[in-house]
Amino acid sequence: MTNEPEAMREIHDIRLQIYEETKGMTAEQRADHANKAAEELVKKHGITLNWAKEIPAHLAI
Repeated sequence: MTNEPEAMREIHDIRLQIYEETKGMTAEQRADHANKAAEELVKKHGITLNWAKEIPAHLAI
């Protein structure tokens, strides 16, 4: 067992959980999974997102 900080161990546990939930998924399925989780987090915590009306030219692809 390593002597890693508790916060780092928690991050590793979360990443392993996400891996287990998404293994075997396509990239599109993983993106949908992440988007759904983000939507749930936003609703749960009452977060309001303010989206840019236009993308500045220097950031446009």
